[in-house]
Amino acid sequence: MAVNRGDPWGRVAGLVTPLAGGRDPLLFYALGVGLSFERSPGRSSFVPNFGLEVGGVSGTRVRTAFLSPMASLNLYSSRSVTLGVDGAWVIPIQFERFDDWMGLRGRAFLDLSLW
Repeated sequence: MAVNRGDPWGRVAGLVTPLAGGRDPLLFYALGVGLSFERSPGRSSFVPNFGLEVGGVSGTRVRTAFLSPMASLNLYSSRSVTLGVDGAWVIPIQFERFDDWMGLRGRAFLDLSLW
């Protein structure tokens, strides 16, 4: 008999980051969604996730949009705090300098829930 212990984990997140681009400073922005691989994880650590981000990089001489499928691992998660790592494959949508923007991106994150 299967036991259903709660809702699946999910998040919607936005990100805006200024990047040093030499003489042309850049702005990286994204909006994404992430969902747990497990229907109702009964633990607060090492929960794998998958997701998708859509965003862009903008500067005075550079403008490109991208789509990024991603996988992440919540190292610790509670009701108000999530600490984890993720990796994504960045796929440019606008083909300005395509090879310069396509590739693997990784990051560590700390998410705080305000409500």
